[in-house]
Amino acid sequence: MNQDELLLNQVGQSLGLPLTFDSNEQCLLMLDNKLMISIHYQDDLWTFYCMLAQVSNHEEAQYWRLCLQLNLVLAEQGMGRISYDIDSESLLYLMSLPMPTTPDLVTEFIEHLIDSYESVQARLSE
Repeated sequence: MNQDELLLNQVGQSLGLPLTFDSNEQCLLMLDNKLMISIHYQDDLWTFYCMLAQVSNHEEAQYWRLCLQLNLVLAEQGMGRISYDIDSESLLYLMSLPMPTTPDLVTEFIEHLIDSYESVQARLSE
């Protein structure tokens, strides 16, 4: 078991969930049956992805302007970013964490991620 897998396992223990990375170096975490977080690790970086919305090619320009404006604010504040995944036609919110060293650090980051995600989602729903 490598350092990332061991750390994720410890995070899972603190959350009361069995967490492991799959063969694609990804772990899915479902919270309150409403928020799915996909955790990926690569080299010295963990990236956390949350789906904001399914979108179509017919979204109004105003919606995309809001996404880009919000993305700028997030980038300036180091609070993650919004991106579009063409394969799933989904708008994603993601944040990255340089190689975490303790389960507490990851748990605190997830709490911060959830707060930020809810704020972004509320803003896009206005």
